[in-house]
Amino acid sequence: MEAFASFEPDEEWKDFPASAFETALMASSKPFVEAFLQAKFPHESGSRSEHLRCLYAFLLERRYREKLNLLYFAFDVFEETSPLPADVIARTPFPHEDGVPAFRYALQASS
Repeated sequence: MEAFASFEPDEEWKDFPASAFETALMASSKPFVEAFLQAKFPHESGSRSEHLRCLYAFLLERRYREKLNLLYFAFDVFEETSPLPADVIARTPFPHEDGVPAFRYALQASS
Protein backbone atom coordinates (compact mmCIF):
# COMPACT_ATOMS: atom_id res chain seq x y z
CA MET A 1 0.00 0.00 0.00
CA GLU A 2 2.99 2.24 0.47
CA ALA A 3 3.66 2.00 -3.26
CA PHE A 4 0.12 3.11 -4.04
CA ALA A 5 0.44 6.14 -1.77
CA SER A 6 3.16 7.53 -4.03
CA PHE A 7 1.74 6.25 -7.34
CA GLU A 8 0.56 8.66 -10.03
CA PRO A 9 -1.04 7.26 -13.19
CA ASP A 10 -0.02 8.41 -16.64
CA GLU A 11 -1.92 11.41 -18.00
CA GLU A 12 -3.75 9.21 -20.52
CA TRP A 13 -5.77 7.67 -17.68
CA LYS A 14 -7.55 10.99 -17.20
CA ASP A 15 -9.15 10.50 -20.61
CA PHE A 16 -11.08 7.45 -19.40
CA PRO A 17 -14.45 8.21 -17.77
CA ALA A 18 -13.92 7.82 -14.02
CA SER A 19 -17.50 6.69 -13.39
CA ALA A 20 -16.85 3.46 -15.32
CA PHE A 21 -14.29 2.40 -12.71
CA GLU A 22 -16.74 2.88 -9.89
CA THR A 23 -19.37 0.91 -11.80
CA ALA A 24 -16.84 -1.88 -12.46
CA LEU A 25 -15.95 -2.17 -8.78
CA MET A 26 -16.93 -5.57 -7.45
CA ALA A 27 -19.10 -5.36 -4.34
CA SER A 28 -17.18 -8.11 -2.55
CA SER A 29 -13.94 -6.13 -2.79
CA LYS A 30 -14.96 -3.15 -0.66
CA PRO A 31 -12.74 -3.77 2.42
CA PHE A 32 -9.77 -4.54 0.20
CA VAL A 33 -10.32 -1.46 -1.95
CA GLU A 34 -11.05 0.83 0.98
CA ALA A 35 -7.71 -0.08 2.58
CA PHE A 36 -5.90 1.01 -0.59
CA LEU A 37 -7.91 4.20 -0.96
CA GLN A 38 -7.29 5.14 2.68
CA ALA A 39 -3.55 4.68 2.16
CA LYS A 40 -3.47 7.20 -0.70
CA PHE A 41 -6.41 9.50 0.05
CA PRO A 42 -6.77 9.51 3.87
CA HIS A 43 -8.17 13.03 4.24
CA GLU A 44 -8.38 14.19 0.69
CA SER A 45 -11.75 15.08 -0.65
CA GLY A 46 -12.39 14.46 -4.28
CA SER A 47 -14.09 12.12 -6.62
CA ARG A 48 -14.31 8.52 -5.46
CA SER A 49 -14.55 7.54 -9.12
CA GLU A 50 -11.26 9.28 -9.88
CA HIS A 51 -9.63 7.58 -6.91
CA LEU A 52 -10.85 4.20 -8.19
CA ARG A 53 -9.52 4.97 -11.67
CA CYS A 54 -6.14 5.67 -10.06
CA LEU A 55 -6.34 2.39 -8.13
CA TYR A 56 -7.13 0.48 -11.33
CA ALA A 57 -4.10 2.03 -13.07
CA PHE A 58 -1.92 1.09 -10.09
CA LEU A 59 -3.18 -2.50 -9.90
CA LEU A 60 -2.76 -2.91 -13.66
CA GLU A 61 0.82 -1.63 -13.41
CA ARG A 62 1.49 -4.11 -10.59
CA ARG A 63 -0.06 -6.85 -12.71
CA TYR A 64 2.49 -6.20 -15.43
CA ARG A 65 5.52 -5.62 -13.21
CA GLU A 66 4.96 -8.18 -10.47
CA LYS A 67 2.23 -10.46 -11.88
CA LEU A 68 0.11 -9.40 -8.93
CA ASN A 69 -3.50 -10.40 -9.60
CA LEU A 70 -5.30 -8.11 -7.13
CA LEU A 71 -6.94 -6.26 -10.00
CA TYR A 72 -9.26 -9.20 -10.69
CA PHE A 73 -10.51 -9.24 -7.09
CA ALA A 74 -11.40 -5.55 -7.15
CA PHE A 75 -12.85 -4.87 -10.60
CA ASP A 76 -14.98 -6.63 -13.20
CA VAL A 77 -12.56 -6.67 -16.13
CA PHE A 78 -14.10 -9.27 -18.41
CA GLU A 79 -15.35 -7.96 -21.74
CA GLU A 80 -18.83 -9.44 -21.64
CA THR A 81 -19.84 -7.83 -18.35
CA SER A 82 -17.45 -4.96 -17.66
CA PRO A 83 -18.54 -1.32 -17.97
CA LEU A 84 -14.91 -0.31 -18.49
CA PRO A 85 -13.92 1.34 -21.79
CA ALA A 86 -12.71 -1.02 -24.51
CA ASP A 87 -9.24 0.57 -24.43
CA VAL A 88 -8.89 -0.29 -20.74
CA ILE A 89 -10.08 -3.86 -21.30
CA ALA A 90 -7.64 -4.23 -24.21
CA ARG A 91 -4.66 -3.43 -21.98
CA THR A 92 -5.78 -5.72 -19.17
CA PRO A 93 -4.44 -9.27 -19.53
CA PHE A 94 -6.46 -12.24 -18.32
CA PRO A 95 -5.30 -13.66 -14.97
CA HIS A 96 -3.65 -16.65 -16.66
CA GLU A 97 -1.74 -14.54 -19.23
CA ASP A 98 1.78 -13.35 -18.61
CA GLY A 99 1.09 -9.77 -19.65
CA VAL A 100 4.72 -9.19 -20.58
CA PRO A 101 5.87 -6.78 -21.86
CA ALA A 102 3.72 -4.18 -20.16
CA PHE A 103 1.15 -2.63 -22.46
CA ARG A 104 2.67 0.85 -22.29
CA TYR A 105 6.06 -0.50 -23.35
CA ALA A 106 4.53 -2.49 -26.17
CA LEU A 107 2.91 0.71 -27.46
CA GLN A 108 6.17 2.62 -27.26
CA ALA A 109 7.96 -0.10 -29.20
CA SER A 110 5.36 -0.08 -31.99
CA SER A 111 5.39 3.73 -32.37
